[in-house]
Amino acid sequence: MLTRATNFSDLPVEAHLLILEQMPLKERHRAVPLVCRSWNALVHSTPLLRHVSVRMDNQGDIEAELQISSFLEWLLRHAAPHVQHLAVSLPAEQSA
Repeated sequence: MLTRATNFSDLPVEAHLLILEQMPLKERHRAVPLVCRSWNALVHSTPLLRHVSVRMDNQGDIEAELQISSFLEWLLRHAAPHVQHLAVSLPAEQSA
């Protein structure tokens, strides 16, 4: 007999991870940790940090440098020991 989960916390951790890995990295690490301690722990769990993919926005030089610098700082502090695959998409250079 199957039972239904009545709320998010009733789902198994594996289901939480599958849902969270669908979120863009930036949003996942800005918003989700603020929900509660268990969600904060999930966001920083090894399974979610094994494959990191990020797309840098096409902004001005200073904004792009700050975005890249911020990402690298986060990567070194939180994810580096766990990352097995890293994909970074940078904006194409605009020709004049």
